[in-house]
Amino acid sequence: MYLQLFGEPLLNPNVFEMIRYAKERTVYEVVMNTNATLLDENSASRVVTSGLDRIVLSFEGSSRETYEQIRRNARYESTLKNIQGFLRTKKATGSKKPFTILQTIRMKPTAREVDLFLARFEDLPVDRLFVGDFDNWANQVEAITTLQTDRNALRQAFPCADPWRGIAVCWDGRVIPCCRDFDARCTLGDLNDSTLLEIWNGVNMVELRQSHVSSIEGAFPCRQCNQTTPFASPVGIMFSALRRMVGRI
Repeated sequence: MYLQLFGEPLLNPNVFEMIRYAKERTVYEVVMNTNATLLDENSASRVVTSGLDRIVLSFEGSSRETYEQIRRNARYESTLKNIQGFLRTKKATGSKKPFTILQTIRMKPTAREVDLFLARFEDLPVDRLFVGDFDNWANQVEAITTLQTDRNALRQAFPCADPWRGIAVCWDGRVIPCCRDFDARCTLGDLNDSTLLEIWNGVNMVELRQSHVSSIEGAFPCRQCNQTTPFASPVGIMFSALRRMVGRI
């Protein structure tokens, strides 16, 4: 369970109660992705003791110039101080959780600094340093699309595992395929009217999956997404085979 969709989870005053609620009900893994601008001493302590399983600290840029160009109104030194403070708090408690990932995203402003990022932060006591591929958010916002490098460019359309792996829930209970549908144009159901299981097995979800097996070129927002499951993965290979089978029928 990922406790963010389109925003910063630490802005939610109830986020720690949500984590505890999920863990009390035996949710296998609860994850938070934060930009760490609000990860002060108090929040750091609450994160470590909340039961959170995994936290991703997004830190785009190895230099002040690049970081502050991307993360508007944030300060490089302040965010780095928050990250370092969180890591000290976690170490002081002796807790192995949350599993901590320090992440940067490879895009035009950061591409030249990826190696510097890995070298500069390799001594931080995080569980993993990670360089993520840029998400083009289905080419819906030109200002975002222009940030992608050739490496991040739109891949050949093929089935995505997400319709079989998970769904996203908006703040008001509407259920959407994934975070790229940020305007909820493809609403699969509403938790105010149906259960999650009913929506998961409902007509809209089945049709979405069928569109991926046959062709995603007409599916929104999938047709312009660069984050679909690669052919080389077992899931991609399986769905490639399914598409060939459907084509013979």
